[in-house]
Amino acid sequence: MIFILISGIGLALGGGFANGFGHIGMLKVFEEEGIPIDVIGGTSMGAILGGLYACGFSPEEMESIAGDVDWDKLFEKSPPPITIFEKKTFTQGMAEYTLSFSGIKPIFPWGVNNGFRIENLFTSVYLPFSLNPQLNFDSLFIPFFCNAVDLLSGKEFIFHNGELVSAIRSSMSVPAAFTPYRTKDCIFADGGVL
Repeated sequence: MIFILISGIGLALGGGFANGFGHIGMLKVFEEEGIPIDVIGGTSMGAILGGLYACGFSPEEMESIAGDVDWDKLFEKSPPPITIFEKKTFTQGMAEYTLSFSGIKPIFPWGVNNGFRIENLFTSVYLPFSLNPQLNFDSLFIPFFCNAVDLLSGKEFIFHNGELVSAIRSSMSVPAAFTPYRTKDCIFADGGVL
């Protein structure tokens, strides 16, 4: 989605792994045509790429990163903690999970992938291009936002300040594939859940 601000152009990138490559191509066209992006945001894969662009990565650098990543290793399944499951059955790499409730708060099954590898990748990729070693929204070259859903309240949360990697990790936490991203008060999942 492209939106025109009073003083510039904003770009909101959608989710979907395959869409990510389309987003990179679109960013290339914007750069080739000399169209500046004044603010960028996204959900899920769009948050990953929007964060890279806000850090100053060119579309060509994003393509290079995508080509260098060992995607099989990154998305390798990791066993979830057993304590939150009522039922756990593994059959040739497949897992069966049961959602349960404790009081009024739901207990969500962890995803197949705990997300630690992807968080480490984000930190190693984003940090060298950040203006600030703490890697927060204030250290970006252009304003950035991303969204996630708080599974406890069912409400959308827009990240526009604070720690960048945790915000992006929250936005791309596809239920059952990745564990939700937990904070003191929220359990975040992929922004496309809504």
